[in-house]
Amino acid sequence: MIRIATENDIVELKRMMIKLLQHHQEFNALYQIDLTYKHDIDDFFKGILEQQNIKVFVAEIENKLAGYIICSKHLRPKYFAIKSKGRIDSLYVDANYRNQNIASKLVEEAINFLNDQAYIELEFTAENQSAKGFWLKNGFEILNHQCILKLN
Repeated sequence: MIRIATENDIVELKRMMIKLLQHHQEFNALYQIDLTYKHDIDDFFKGILEQQNIKVFVAEIENKLAGYIICSKHLRPKYFAIKSKGRIDSLYVDANYRNQNIASKLVEEAINFLNDQAYIELEFTAENQSAKGFWLKNGFEILNHQCILKLN
């Protein structure tokens, strides 16, 4: 079952977000996390659960959270002809529940929430080929490439 997250879900959402962040750091040291600040994740979720332009949807199976997606609505600068965009900010499915179409169902729910926007954008790590395949399979297309210059 896909539903909107509540404050009662924050402990599990935090656990899953830490897993996602740990997964990201496998691809690049820039994503290394400092778990001494993991309490900030609680505040992050409390803050976004109250906002109208952001939704957190969770997949619940047998009273356990299997995954989540965070999606948001944004206004673009006035000089653009297209005035609004949606964004998928985060997607995670617990390892025990993968390959059960849960991620696609979460994406479908996010698309339903964002359907009044002109388009939906998201980012994933360039090295993450499984993410690339997933997003392409779900109808997204590659538009930009992001470059960085490490300074320190």
